[in-house]
Amino acid sequence: LFALVFVERFFAYAREQYGKQVMLNVTIAAAAVFTLIAWENHDIYFRQWAKNPGAWAEFSTDEYAMGKYVHSLGDDWVAVVRPDWVESYTFRFATYPYDNFRHFNLSEWVPIREKEKKNYVYILDSSYLPILSILKNMYPEGKYGEFRHKYIPGNLLFFTYEVPYEAVKRYQDKPSLNGLTGRYYRGIDWSGNPVITRIDPFILFNWTIDPVMGKYSVKWTGRIKIDRPGKYYFSTDSNDYSDVAIDGKTVVINPGREKGGPKSKGEVTLSRGMHDLQVRYYESIHYSRMQFWWQPPYAESQEVVPSEVLFPK
Repeated sequence: LFALVFVERFFAYAREQYGKQVMLNVTIAAAAVFTLIAWENHDIYFRQWAKNPGAWAEFSTDEYAMGKYVHSLGDDWVAVVRPDWVESYTFRFATYPYDNFRHFNLSEWVPIREKEKKNYVYILDSSYLPILSILKNMYPEGKYGEFRHKYIPGNLLFFTYEVPYEAVKRYQDKPSLNGLTGRYYRGIDWSGNPVITRIDPFILFNWTIDPVMGKYSVKWTGRIKIDRPGKYYFSTDSNDYSDVAIDGKTVVINPGREKGGPKSKGEVTLSRGMHDLQVRYYESIHYSRMQFWWQPPYAESQEVVPSEVLFPK
C-alpha cells in the first residue's frame, strides 16, 4: 500500500508539472518495465526455483509426501515410521486428523508384535534397505513401494513395505521368535546391570534416537545355526568400537568408522550345527550405527545376518 501511495503521488505531481502527453509516454515506459519485472520474477519462481533440486527438497517434500501417503491409508492401517520423521511438524500436519503411526524400533517392529487387527506399513530410509529381504521372507504377501527425488532419480528418499493383517497374524502364530539377547549398559565397558534387556531379531541399527542416553554399550549373545559347513565371512559396520566372537574366539575387531577404521571383516571355518555367538558394541562419539553382516559359502555377497539363523541364549 505504501508503494502504491508513492506511485500515485509521483504520477499526480508529474502530471501537474509536465502535462498529460508526457505522462502517457512515462506510463507506457513504466508499464513496459513492470511487465519485464513481472516476467523475470515469474521465470525465476516458476521455472528456475521450481525445477531446482535443492529448492524442491528444502521444503520437507519427503515428509509431506509420506504424511499424505499415511493419511490416504486411513484408520485401517498403522504406519511404522523412522522416529525423527514422526516428530516432524510437516509429517504430522499432512497426516491430520489421523494418529495412525508409530515410532520404528527394530526390536519391536521386526517382526510386528502388536496385536491390533490392522494392516501395517513400514516407512524407512535407504539405510534400512538391507532388511527388505528379511521383511519379504517374513511377510511374502507384502508390497514394496518407493519415493524418489523428483530431479535426482537415483536418490531414494524413503521406501514403504505394506503388510496385510493376515500376514502379520500368520507370522505371530509361529511357535518361536529368533534373534539375539541384547543387553544395553550405561558406559562403554559392558559392566553393571543392563538398562535394557531384550531380544533383537538381528543387528541393523541406525539409531536416530539412542536407546540409552549418554555413552553406552551393548552385548548381544546367543547361538548361530550353520546349515552348510565351510568358510564364513563376518563383518561389522559401526561408527564406534565393535567386535564379534564365535565359540569364544574373536573373529572381528572394528575400531569404528568415526575413528578412521574401515568396515572390518573376518573369516572363520564353521562346522554344521549350533555355535556360540557374541557381538559387542559401544558408543562414545555420536550418531549410533551398528550392523552385523555375513557371507556364507553359498552367497556371492554380504548380507545382514538373518534372524532365522540366530537363537537367543
